[in-house]
Amino acid sequence: MLSKFARILLALTLLMLFLIIGPAHLSARPSPAINHSLIQLETGSLVPLTNELKVPAGQRLIPPTRRPTTSLVQFTTDQRPSTGRAPNMAEPTSESLDSRLSPLAGHAAFVVEIHPDEKMYYIPDTNIPGEWIYVESVAGTTYFAGDFVGHDFSQVYVIDYNLNELHTLNTTTGVDTTIGASNPISGQVWTGATGTADGTLYASSTDSSISSLYTVNINTGATTVVGQITNAPTIIDIAINADGEMYGVDVSSDNLVQIDPVTGAGTVIGSIGFDADYAQSMDFEEVSGVLYLAAYNATTSQGELRIADTTTGNSVLVGGFPDGAETDALAFTPPPTQLLQNPGFESGWAYWYTESFPSLSSSNHHSGSWSVKLSGEECWVWQEVYIPSDALDISFGYWLTGLSSDTDWDNDILIGGIWDQTRQTKYVDVRYGLTYFYHYPMVWKNRIYRLEADELANVVGQRVLVGFQLTQDWNPGYHKTSTAWVDDVALYVTRPIYDYFVYLPLVVR
Repeated sequence: MLSKFARILLALTLLMLFLIIGPAHLSARPSPAINHSLIQLETGSLVPLTNELKVPAGQRLIPPTRRPTTSLVQFTTDQRPSTGRAPNMAEPTSESLDSRLSPLAGHAAFVVEIHPDEKMYYIPDTNIPGEWIYVESVAGTTYFAGDFVGHDFSQVYVIDYNLNELHTLNTTTGVDTTIGASNPISGQVWTGATGTADGTLYASSTDSSISSLYTVNINTGATTVVGQITNAPTIIDIAINADGEMYGVDVSSDNLVQIDPVTGAGTVIGSIGFDADYAQSMDFEEVSGVLYLAAYNATTSQGELRIADTTTGNSVLVGGFPDGAETDALAFTPPPTQLLQNPGFESGWAYWYTESFPSLSSSNHHSGSWSVKLSGEECWVWQEVYIPSDALDISFGYWLTGLSSDTDWDNDILIGGIWDQTRQTKYVDVRYGLTYFYHYPMVWKNRIYRLEADELANVVGQRVLVGFQLTQDWNPGYHKTSTAWVDDVALYVTRPIYDYFVYLPLVVR
């Protein structure tokens, strides 16, 4: 039992803590109602760290005439969500990004990482959002809205929140081009953008009390107000599908909202099922009609890719972005086409050519029942394909595993690549040192590579050989050998989407 004096002292201490901290820190924004019909989703919520809009990680948006003398992270009693960068990131895990999915099986997309870095990335397979390919740095920018417009997939249109400007990012080089000023309604900030097949760019803004819809002139950056997005005070992004149906996510209520693109009128569909806060993005994959969310989950402090149900609003997790990075400007490319036949060797040697006796293996395979085994001093397997002359993008990938008794990293190499028809000129070299398997025998690894602009230019419109070469230093009785198994090879090509018109004869009566 505490003495009377100790009890009084404890009570006074608790009272002082309450007066210093204040009751605002003991409250939290209520968790949204969760629809469990689709999947069991995350629950819980966090108190927003700021009531400012579009703030960089770990700081508030401070007018130039008012700078704090203490830390920029400040708690407030305002429960409005933020539409900017998240204040912190969860610690990355050591979980392997390898999965049982074949490489490049899903749809490809571009994203802009906005925190902790500002970089443009290409995701060759959105089934595996934890694996992306670096395009270029966009350091110092705040691209919190962006999408492709029309059928031009060579550049993503993005709006810089800080500068109120429309820019483009070249999808091959990452080159940033300024188009012109794009100004939202006074007091509001840009939150989202979506492009249509007919060349219209829509954009959204908010002040966390009222959200607005615009069209943006892609030649000048000039904006035209469509109207208020009703029933959605904090629209964080918008997306429109091939049928002209527009949706947005309201982070103040964590609801999916359908938006009339003519008037801006919003109709609540339902809860997205997680605590969305800070900058988010969304886009439709046009062919499948699936709505993807490049979300930031405030409960887990992770950036993640999700799929939303446009009928109920509910969403399911696809996977996290690398190290939980916060991303924006999600923009899907046209669906890629697999150019290889029999890529998993399930039909034996059909379509494949060999040299120096590789063999089919049923004992080690990544998927299906078969793989190809390469061994010996030098061993080849390849397939001849034609690369379309209008190819916009090419990604090459494969799964491999192996055994090695060699500890010299330079000796035993598996080269996955693209050659001319004589195998004298190598256009693409995606190699893997087999000594890895000395330390990690029979562990399946995934290699994915996106062709650079000069490599793409070398192969488009050409018949090429796509395949694998095992090469190792060879001294029978002395050399420590390596063996590789390859499976689920992919050569995915993205081509333009063309409009086809059927002209009917004019009948005069």
